[in-house]
Formats: sequence, C-alpha cells, structure tokens
Amino acid sequence: MTRHDEAFINPYTFVPFPSAGGVKAEPAGHDRLGPGHYSGRITVSGTARTAIMVRGSVENDEPVLPWHPGANGTRQAIVPGSGLAGAVRSLHETLAGGCLRVFDHEFLPTYRDMASRNSFDRLVMALVTEVDGKGRPLAMILCTDVVWTDAVDLQRVVRGPLHTGMVLDIDERDMTAIGTDWGRERVGIEAATPRSDPVEGAWLVLVADAGAREQDEVFRIALARLPDGPESVSVDDQAWTDYERCALDAEDMRQQRKDQGRLDALRLKEAGYSTGQALTELMKDVRWNDHDIGRRQLVRPWARPGTVLWVRRKDGEITDLRPAVLWRHSGQRPAGERVPESLRACRYPRDLCPSCRIFGSVDAQRREEDDKARQCSYAGHVRFTDLVAAKCAPTDGPVRPLAPLSSPRPGSGQFYLDNGNSVLPQRDNEVLREWGGSADSRQPRQLRGRKYYWSTRPAKQHPRRSDKRKHHSDEMVTSARVFEHQQRFDTTVCFDGLTLPELGGLLAALQPALLLTPASSHRDPAVCLPIGGGKPFGFGALETRLTLDRIDSAGSRYGEEEPPDVTIEQAVEQFRTSIPEEIRDTVWPALSAVLTLDHVDPDHVWYPPGASWSEHHTGRPEALERFDRGYEFWKMSRGQRMQGPGRPLVPLPDAAAGADQQYLKIVPAPKEKGAR
Repeated sequence: MTRHDEAFINPYTFVPFPSAGGVKAEPAGHDRLGPGHYSGRITVSGTARTAIMVRGSVENDEPVLPWHPGANGTRQAIVPGSGLAGAVRSLHETLAGGCLRVFDHEFLPTYRDMASRNSFDRLVMALVTEVDGKGRPLAMILCTDVVWTDAVDLQRVVRGPLHTGMVLDIDERDMTAIGTDWGRERVGIEAATPRSDPVEGAWLVLVADAGAREQDEVFRIALARLPDGPESVSVDDQAWTDYERCALDAEDMRQQRKDQGRLDALRLKEAGYSTGQALTELMKDVRWNDHDIGRRQLVRPWARPGTVLWVRRKDGEITDLRPAVLWRHSGQRPAGERVPESLRACRYPRDLCPSCRIFGSVDAQRREEDDKARQCSYAGHVRFTDLVAAKCAPTDGPVRPLAPLSSPRPGSGQFYLDNGNSVLPQRDNEVLREWGGSADSRQPRQLRGRKYYWSTRPAKQHPRRSDKRKHHSDEMVTSARVFEHQQRFDTTVCFDGLTLPELGGLLAALQPALLLTPASSHRDPAVCLPIGGGKPFGFGALETRLTLDRIDSAGSRYGEEEPPDVTIEQAVEQFRTSIPEEIRDTVWPALSAVLTLDHVDPDHVWYPPGASWSEHHTGRPEALERFDRGYEFWKMSRGQRMQGPGRPLVPLPDAAAGADQQYLKIVPAPKEKGAR
C-alpha cells in the first residue's frame, strides 16, 4: 500500500451483480388481501449523519429546501415522499436481486481519438447546404486541396477574427509551401480577403477547439478549396448514429442540455437562426497562448446549412462525420450485453422481480411509432409520505456554493468493467479501458455492478470536496441549501398486500441496519440509508429507526380477528431466508461496506487528485487547482501499450476487499511553467 499522503480513495465503488437476479413471479394483485398477505403502517424516524441535499425552489435568488404547509401558516421543510421512495426502492433492488429499473441497455460510451499517422487519411472538408427534418445532411459542398496554416499569422493577414465557415479569396501566388507532417500540407499565406459567399476556387476556413494543445505548439487551422457547387449525399446509417452519439457526449452539448432542455426543441430553435444569429449563438471563442484565435462551431448532434464537417466517403456514401480531425469514436458492445440477462428491467406484469412486485413496474422500453399501445404496468403496494424535518423551515441553514460535478463516465472501463487480471490489451493499437476491441471479441466484459458512493463524513478536509474552490468557473458552480448533520426526520409508510418475506424486504430497505452487519468496528458504525443528491460529496447518509405501528390480515382488517402477532425481526428473517445464497454471500458484504458510515477513511476520499495531500493542505490556490487536475491518473491507468513503459490498467478495488485495500496511488499532474 502506498503512503497515504500520496494515495486516495475513489468516492464511488460497485456492489457486484449476482450471476442471476431474484426469482421472478406473478404479483399478488390488488383485488383482495389474500391469505398470507398483510397490510399496515410503519413509522420511520431518521437522523442525518451527513448533510442531506434535496433540491427545492428558489426564493429571492436563493435556494430553499422543499416544503409543505404546516400548522398555523408555517412551512415545514421536507424530503419529498418520491425521494424516499426512490432511495428505498434502489436499495431493495440491490438487497433482493431486483431488476435494473433505471438502465439504458443501448448505452455506448465515446472516446477521444488519439493522434496517429492515419488520422488525416481520406478526410475531406465539407460545407453542409441542405438537411432533412432531423438535421441529417442531404447535400454538401465537398472541398478539395486541404492546407494548414498558422492561425495567428492568418489573423494578421485577414486583419480580423477568424471563424469556422469563413470564406477567403487567396491568390495562389500568396500561398507558400512550408512542408508536410503526418500528411498535412503546411503553408504560409501572405494575403487573403474575406468574402460573403462560397464560390468556386475560394477557401473555406475551419477553426477547431484549442483542446489539449501544448502552449509552445503552433496553432494551425485548416483551409480547403471550394469546388463549383453542392452535391446530394447519402450518409450511412451507422455513421450518422455514431456521429449523434459522439456529439451528445461533447462538452458543448452537455452544457446546452442543462440550459435548453429537450433536444428536439433546441434543434428546431437553432434551425430557424439567420446567418447572423448563427455566428453569434452557435459559435464559441477559441483562445490559445494569450491569443484570441477566432470562433469555432458549437458541436451539435445535427447539422444545419452552413455547418462545416470533416467527412470520409466510401463507394459514394458518407461513412464518417466529425467536427474535428481528432474527435471521438464510439465504443462497442452496448451496456445491455454487459449485465446478466436476468437483471434486465421487467416488462410483463405477470412476471416481475422481487422489487417490482412490491414497488410497481412500468414497461418503459422504446417501441416503434406504429406499435399499438398496450398496458404493461403494475401498481405498487407501498405508499410513501413526505419525510418531515423536525423544527426546520425551508430557509433554515446556510447556502453552500458547491464544487462542480461532471456527468458519470461509464466509459472509464478501468473502473466500470470487470477486466479480470488483464492490465494491457492484446494489440498495440487498442486501449483496454475502452468498450470493444479484442478484449470484448468473444464475450463482452461485464459491468462491475451497481454504483454506490462511500458513506463518509469528510471532517478533516479543508476545503471539503463539496466546497467551491477559487479555480472553479462560476458557470459550472451551483449553490444549494442542505439539511445539516443531526437533523431529525419523521414519516409514515403504508403497505398493502405484502407477504411476510416481502414486508421484511421493505423493512430492511427502510432500515438496512436490520439486515446488514456494520463493516467496521469503530466507535460509531452506523449502517445508513443513502438518500438525496450530492453523494459524490459525502452527502445523503440517513440513519433510520422503524416502528411497526399496525399490521393486519384480511380477518383483522375487515372482520373480528385479532391482528397477527408479527414482529419486525420475524419479517426481516423471513426476507433473509428467501434470498438466494449467492446474493447473501457476494452482494450483501459489499453493500454493508459502502453503507457503513466512515468504513473507509473519509479524509482520503476524493476523485483522482493531481497532487499529494500535503500540497492540498497548504490551501494555496495553485496547489488546490493542481490537486483537482486528475487527468494524469486517467491517462496513465487506461491500459495501453507504448513504445517505452506501458500504461497498465489500474482497476478499482473490490468494495468488500477491506478498508485498507481501497487506496489508489496519486499520479501527479505536470506542473505548469513557473509554478512552485
């Protein structure tokens, strides 16, 4: 194990999938309370062991906690019943081997291209002139004679900013050949005049993102000669699907999705932009090495007249589209092939997993447009009310500016995939962390399991990983009001038509400490229910206590019989014995580890850092910024053969391996020039 000053614990881990899910069966139905089925009410009391974040509304430009009306016109802060229901169901699915209710079986990750001598082969710059209703190109001007020139020098010649789609008149006598590298013809340009229309013989400009270019490189942009006019094109279906998938993964698109909502609405809005609006709204400034290079196109999963792309053709058909030479490529073998078949989401109401039989089921599988509508849903047997915070108003507590969080990256196969003992790919041109290639040729590597975050209290982290740091961009930072540590909550949960094992499963999901033994023996080994948002920050640990207020059979509910003599412990034991041994032996120990408060050292939980903890503890802004740069870890752990030392794949430790086995070595980020 590495010295802890130079090691970290990743905030998330995985509880493994069982080889087979819980037994599917026909549910009880809702027409009667049959023999061996019960109804009743449970009181739930909870204490926040960490801050709990639940988004509410905004008042006077400040976030407020969710609330409902209380006595005498007061407002009581709450965790909505829907939030409690989601947390309990998710935990029950893990405990009982329930189906993957929220899971995209068609998901495929995308990856950034690596530069090679083949990167520029057969690439043609194209100007889109016509698209269909979905933004798929129907006609393009396919350019010729691609050249590359120094962007800073061209700016001086043009005497103004550059932008993608700009058209320049350049006399060949003012263009001087400099040489070639990796198949690119490099030129110097002495004179160029912007023009408004793409005429034959003029040159089309494409400004790319600065990306990860080194500061001492020359920033070159591409120009291509325009032919006499557009031609109709046919885009290969798979090529277009790959383009859409890669574009949706681009940073431009992730940000726009948050701001603009649904994709169709955004596409229709942008389709109506004039040329002037497009130059303003659909472009982004490119700055490099203290130079304003110009403006590039925003990446979109559709095209519009005026979009400039790189394309490849084969037998007259477009087989590759990309906004930059080095862009992205799609992984292979989708997520649905990487989980046990028995864990796929339930579809039929007469054949449901243990979780869907209790909490309900909806067939959310996508259908063709001409499919007939059909009812495949099943209503749940449990009703949740709001989790009411004791003596807490929606404006209580401080507003916290939170550090930015990026979207999950399941494409990081070193963590998300079960790679066995492999640390390097079989072939030189492959990267083991990527979905696809020879590692998945026979049987696709399986996903590691259900994603969970360690239940921790980062008491000694200054700043905490949830805190906004000076180098964080304001546009990426949000603020939230949270329920503070030690906040008390109360609610009731009603159930109807459950068997004794099913009731035990509900009770265990509401209070996991009834079933799971704490993974640590320290002074305060609470096993908590994860709830709310901000779990990467260590938020959301709720310690619960239950009271079975009432339980009825049909005879006691509707007749004169006495209520059945059933205890919480009896019901939980019935659930325990109903679960397959494999789930009890492989899933539950890992789940106990992640739900036990502070099982791992909370002060070392952080996304891959780029500096040691001693640097972090200095509090210097430049040290904190370097500490947050984790790219070097992902680069060095990807599983790639190199001419020199390789980059062996670094997997995430098994959740049940023990707290002292969860450390990973920090890979220092390169220090910028002039940094201490």
